[in-house]
Amino acid sequence: MRILTLAMLATAVAGASATADTLTWSGLGDGTSFADAGNWKPAGATIDLAALEDDFVIDDPGACVGCPGGVAQISWVAGEGSLTMTGGEMIGGAGIRFTTIDLSGGVMTRTFALECEIAVSNDATLVFNGGGNPVNLSTVSLAGADAMVSFTAETPDDFRAEHAGKFTFDGLPGIEGLTFEVVAEGDTGCAVRSLGGSFEPQTLVWNGTGGDGTSFTDLANWDGTPTGGFIDANVLVDHYVQNDGVLGADLDGDGTGYGVRQLYFYADGDFTMTGGEMVQDLTVGTQGITGGKVYVSGGVLNRQFLSACEAYISGTAEVVLNGGADPVPFGAIVDLSGEQCSVTFLDETTADFRLEHVSKFRVEGALAVEGVNLVVQSFGKTGCVVTAIGAACPADLDGDDQVGGSDVGVMLSQWGGPGTGDLDGDGVVGGADFGLLLSAWGDCPVNPCEGARCDDGNECTIDYCDPTTGECVHDLIDGCTPDFCDGVDCNDDDPCTLDYCDPLTGECINEFVEGCGEGGCGDPLAGDCDEANGTPGCSDAACCTGVCAIDSFCCDVEWDEACVNIASSLGDC
Repeated sequence: MRILTLAMLATAVAGASATADTLTWSGLGDGTSFADAGNWKPAGATIDLAALEDDFVIDDPGACVGCPGGVAQISWVAGEGSLTMTGGEMIGGAGIRFTTIDLSGGVMTRTFALECEIAVSNDATLVFNGGGNPVNLSTVSLAGADAMVSFTAETPDDFRAEHAGKFTFDGLPGIEGLTFEVVAEGDTGCAVRSLGGSFEPQTLVWNGTGGDGTSFTDLANWDGTPTGGFIDANVLVDHYVQNDGVLGADLDGDGTGYGVRQLYFYADGDFTMTGGEMVQDLTVGTQGITGGKVYVSGGVLNRQFLSACEAYISGTAEVVLNGGADPVPFGAIVDLSGEQCSVTFLDETTADFRLEHVSKFRVEGALAVEGVNLVVQSFGKTGCVVTAIGAACPADLDGDDQVGGSDVGVMLSQWGGPGTGDLDGDGVVGGADFGLLLSAWGDCPVNPCEGARCDDGNECTIDYCDPTTGECVHDLIDGCTPDFCDGVDCNDDDPCTLDYCDPLTGECINEFVEGCGEGGCGDPLAGDCDEANGTPGCSDAACCTGVCAIDSFCCDVEWDEACVNIASSLGDC
């Protein structure tokens, strides 16, 4: 199977293929036959319908290619060639395969398209007169309100079930009623049109005062009217700004109080959050964010994953990702700006993050490098927390751990424009930056946390080094119950002690069993030898001695059922 790209479409249509020639319709042959070389220029071309490899351009509005019998199946070799049509008509009962098609005028009729990339624009019409699966392993880009794709043997329901996902409309995914319309034609067919750019995302800002104060999908909670007049949390298209620091938890209005389900953005929608908290119930389906752009500068955003989106975290924002496996999948990018924001993974260890996610992180647009602009620390037993760090010595422009003449040289080479010498962050290297460099002259300060080891072994604390003091900090995780006895072996090999670990302190407890080791063989008060008597030994001295020679526990600790079983097998009992 071949997979053709849009880049190939652009190249092929322009006739820039390394192996294909461009043949343009002249109609000087019989005026109708696709395979008649006389109908194409330059003259002298050889056309093999079974092995097409050239780029064909039909630009004659009066052309009727294949009339009246139509064109046989057109199949390109290796997908190298293309067909561009700006006018005329191409009819026929066969399909078209392995190529790119740019249809910007006229009418093209085919039974099917197999492994094709098709663009239909302006007032062009593409007709599929075959049933089953006429758009097979192909994509169609439909642009403009006058362009149309017509199916003679596919109903509107057939199109929705089989083909809608293969179409884009003015560059946008298929959202019926928003980016495209499909109408019935006769009893068996349908016509599909783009809505011609009526899609205009709007910005909605949370006010929480006109509605119920909590529901994400309650229009009255937002300032502005979304495209389409409603909010569908599964197919978001507008720009939502949530800036209420005391927003309630039932953001999707389903009565659960657990927040918004999955936010799935189409095209250029996005979500901005400056305060409040968005929570979720992990027992109710998938609850991540897919697509669009996410801007969080305050509050707490709690989701399972961030998928195929760009997330910009800044200010005092906290993003919590509580899904496992791959909570930042499918090419998502997370950009951290400032040292007060953080991203916490509840089910990804520091090792998981380094292996799976660090390449997806940026710090103020630059690739994240642990220890340079990013800190990754353990969070509980299964998680980690990721924060950005600033440069320890920003005026050290040449990286030699001191600020001196060579750094002045670097700054002067960037003077008047952007660069690493922009120490005050105003976008231009200038006098103010030079003043900051002079104030930092000399050796760079030593990082007080260099080499610090702050892990105290307690999974209920977040352990990190304070970059200003170099001291280790152990922040207790609210609600966490530590398992101090995990892996602790308290057995002291003394048969007369009960050994266990104190779950509150992790200390071993070895309690002596009263009366243990005093012996009881032959003592009438020790109890019978043929029953578990709860004391060390038993009343029959000979039987007791024989049993305890096999299992000292019976005389040192307790005559239990195991001792009775041994006794029943001995001749002295």
